[in-house]
Amino acid sequence: MTASRCAALHPVLVLGLGTGDQSISPDTACLLENIEVLAAPRRMLEHFPDKQCIALAAPLEKALEALEQARAEGKRCAVLADGDPLLFGIGATLAARPAFSAPESLRIIPGISAMQTGCARLRLPWHNLSVLSLHGRKDWLPLAHAVLTGKPLCIYTDCRNNAAAIAAFLLERGMDRFQMIVASCLNTNDERISSHTLSEAAATAFRGDESVFLLP
Repeated sequence: MTASRCAALHPVLVLGLGTGDQSISPDTACLLENIEVLAAPRRMLEHFPDKQCIALAAPLEKALEALEQARAEGKRCAVLADGDPLLFGIGATLAARPAFSAPESLRIIPGISAMQTGCARLRLPWHNLSVLSLHGRKDWLPLAHAVLTGKPLCIYTDCRNNAAAIAAFLLERGMDRFQMIVASCLNTNDERISSHTLSEAAATAFRGDESVFLLP
């Protein structure tokens, strides 16, 4: 594709919806008014019956290829993301792809992340916080390294790599000095923030997808 052709294409709008019920705000609706192709998790797409929709579900490759093809055809495209698109989100995935290597190919609108919301609830400054994700990971070496820094940590989890598994991992290595705070369903009516010793957390059933904070 020539440079002039690339310049003529519309940037893909990547919108961070923040935490909570992620209902579409008037400002977001305005941004999406002229969008023809919308990529988002399936639960969000039902709000847009008038759009050509691409469901973002693992594995992502086919969905991302469809998005790239739509943009190459000159269509106006947007992506909706949980939290902030660049904090372990779809924004970083898109930016790493050759089709979106040009700075003008993406327009990213940040959102409030679960990490930021959790820090606000805890009155925890996050300029000295380490953040990592165990979502879908088998390699926990980044966690082993992070706990050695002495900094507070925020960890994104999934149903397998959950708070109980993290607590057990640390206890097995003799790292019992942390207080664990588990934040779930932030900015919803079901929001819950609970504090545990690692021994308590290891014996507790967590559903996953919580934000886990480890405080030295």
